[in-house]
Amino acid sequence: MPIEFIADHPIGTLTFDGVHVARADVIGEVDRGFGAAMTTFDLFRPSLGAAAVGMGQAALDAVVERTATRSAFGRPIGSNQAVAHALADVATRLEASRHLVDAAATAYEARDPRVTVKAAMAKVFATEAAQAAIDTAIQFHGASGLEAGQPPGGVVSRGARDPDLRGCIRDPT
Repeated sequence: MPIEFIADHPIGTLTFDGVHVARADVIGEVDRGFGAAMTTFDLFRPSLGAAAVGMGQAALDAVVERTATRSAFGRPIGSNQAVAHALADVATRLEASRHLVDAAATAYEARDPRVTVKAAMAKVFATEAAQAAIDTAIQFHGASGLEAGQPPGGVVSRGARDPDLRGCIRDPT
């Protein structure tokens, strides 16, 4: 029976007991499946990081546009130093995420023995940077950021509805 969560992320259990697999159908070495599965994370994690960078960039683009057009006290809120600092911090985190994702992908291609660590760092940093971008976008959009269907593609409103981005695109490691 699948576990029901608030967000749409079904998780279940798969159990094999006493299943015979013909030698011709065995992929890889017997009793080495866990290692093979873990190796796939070396490719999967940077992919998740790249997806997070894209989501974070969409949120940043939306909030930069919004802070240029939303006014308070007779001027765009983007002209306030605190707002500019917050946006600069988000942009810096996303740029660093791009470099970590690129380093992890390069390590994977080069079969670098440090690929597992680089891939894990890229995934965790990029998902946290994207979450920060969405949180910042929600703050500076104000109530309009919570309306369904807000551009681009509802990234800001979707981020409010599913507040833990890392849970949206999480791998089990």
